[in-house]
Amino acid sequence: LIKKYIIKERKKMLNKQYDAEIAFKDGFCAIFTAYGNSKKKYHWLHTDYMMYDCTSNYKKLFTEVFQKFDKIIAISNSVLSRFKEKYSVNKTDVIFNIIDSQKIINSSKEEIIEYDKDRINLVSVGRIHNMKGYDRLIDVLHKLDKDNKLNNVITRIIGDGPDFELVKNKVKEYNLSSKVILMGRKKNPFSYVKASDCFLMCSRYEPFGLVVLESLILKVPVLSCEVASIKEIMDDKYGMIVDNSEEGLYNGILKIINNKKELSKFKKNLDNYNYNIDSILKQIEGLLNEK
Repeated sequence: LIKKYIIKERKKMLNKQYDAEIAFKDGFCAIFTAYGNSKKKYHWLHTDYMMYDCTSNYKKLFTEVFQKFDKIIAISNSVLSRFKEKYSVNKTDVIFNIIDSQKIINSSKEEIIEYDKDRINLVSVGRIHNMKGYDRLIDVLHKLDKDNKLNNVITRIIGDGPDFELVKNKVKEYNLSSKVILMGRKKNPFSYVKASDCFLMCSRYEPFGLVVLESLILKVPVLSCEVASIKEIMDDKYGMIVDNSEEGLYNGILKIINNKKELSKFKKNLDNYNYNIDSILKQIEGLLNEK
């Protein structure tokens, strides 16, 4: 039924045949493109299919859908590997996400933020959702506070989402309001990130982790839980990758608190950090120019 419906609806929306069509999101976009009449069809994978599979209830349909693409592109090797554990597809490639480095740098200069340099200023930016792990981050900070380790530490969380009230209530319950600041949604979070000593990425799962790249571009060290692609976009020169657990987060943050010089070392290494966008653009151009 969905195949027939898509073919019918496409005719209302698209009045010519295209040379190439990209399904740039997992799920319905793939179905829409697969049953179209464009000469070339590409599908971008943005999801860790072992952690969250939006196709799981329609596996028979998507087994057919994925075979209709000329090439399927994953945003990391890990994303591709996990996808192939679910679906047997041969025409695949990996192209990292594009990120506008200069726009991020320019945005970080729009507002001058200065924090107390005698403190360790931690920051995290993201949707307040179970996937992002902010609930467990607050639990970890509570444990650190009970161990008398947060006296000189401020953690700022920028973002909003379905778990905001849950996280807010945990902060209140643990009496952390002076040490954990929930800043809500910010149109431009980059000034706040740039002013911080370390970025925390506490996600339970994450297919790529653009926020990590944004932080590295701003020369801010990162402490990240080990998620699918993190080792492809950063290494221990620029921060710490810890076990994806409360214990991993606790030990990683504690190490930073006990040794602030470690952050200085990471920051110095970031002076030479460069995310090569030109090579990614050439990959995309090469893909779209294939005969």
